[in-house]
Amino acid sequence: MSKFNIFFYCLISLTQFLPLLLFSQKFTVENFKESNPNFNQDIYEFPILQGSNTKVINRVNEHIVLNILDIEYGKQLQSIFENVWRDKENPVAPINYLTYNVNYLTDEVYSVTISGEWCGAYCEGFETTFNFNLTSGDIIKLQSLVNENTYNLMLDEFNLNKTTIITEKLNEINEILETKIIDDEQVNVLTEMKELYENCTTDYESLNEFDFIINPEELVIVGEKCSLHHNRAIDELGEFKMVFKVETFKNELTDLGKSFFFE
Repeated sequence: MSKFNIFFYCLISLTQFLPLLLFSQKFTVENFKESNPNFNQDIYEFPILQGSNTKVINRVNEHIVLNILDIEYGKQLQSIFENVWRDKENPVAPINYLTYNVNYLTDEVYSVTISGEWCGAYCEGFETTFNFNLTSGDIIKLQSLVNENTYNLMLDEFNLNKTTIITEKLNEINEILETKIIDDEQVNVLTEMKELYENCTTDYESLNEFDFIINPEELVIVGEKCSLHHNRAIDELGEFKMVFKVETFKNELTDLGKSFFFE
């Protein structure tokens, strides 16, 4: 075979595999699963980012594992779950169960929501979202995705939306109380609920402390509940979520935001 034919053959082979090289995803999420050695029926699952860029994946996994499982990733003795499992001396697990949802995963962005149930004096559910820039392993801040004007508009809309929801709930409670056809126990519960919502914050000055979820076509702002641990049972509204469609503010995205959603 002549040198020209060899070159031509290699060129054809390269063009066949080039699309796979260009569009293959650099990152995947492993569903890491283990059972508690003390209670085999307790099975825990956790998302572990995998990929060729070890610096990035280690940085991401270390952050999530430390924040949720209270252990340094790679320094566990038995398992990454060892600090949240129950044992024979402590029959109540610090975390009863774990689930997760990968909201968005590309070569540049990773958004994952982890849910579970914390247990201390009481047990209560939790849901936490992590968003990472996979070119660096840095946590993504909402302000880095949109310009300042759009960020402020999102803040105003969130405050207005929460105020509207609470106002509607208070009107509903007042209507029931005014009927006077409920028993004393129901009156007490509704009175506590009314006080809870009347004292709930609706005028945030920043969205910095809120979770947000990155999806391919939207951003979801997740605001805090009105209730605290001790009065969670009477809170019928829960977390306040507001969806912003990317299409409606695509021209207000920063260069970083555009790279996540459109490139």
